[in-house]
Amino acid sequence: MALVDDVYATGQSGRRAVKELRSMGCVSTFFTIFSYSSDVEMQEVLGTEATALTYFKPMREKCLKKGIITPDQADKVTEQVDIYRKTIYE
Repeated sequence: MALVDDVYATGQSGRRAVKELRSMGCVSTFFTIFSYSSDVEMQEVLGTEATALTYFKPMREKCLKKGIITPDQADKVTEQVDIYRKTIYE
């Protein structure tokens, strides 16, 4: 079964979906359009194969290289992303 999500941030919703499908005897692979994590990190959290179309770190680096954002702005965005990713949803 293919699970498709728009954004992978904390992995909480994806993990719940994988767990529910597993309880029904399904094997799943997780796909997301955008991820703040690497494939390896997603796979560790979800316990299944996972991949994304785009990732935060390479996009951040591309924006820096093209001068779209300054190093200070990149650091601030990264700090906020890190804070958000540590958020636990009940």
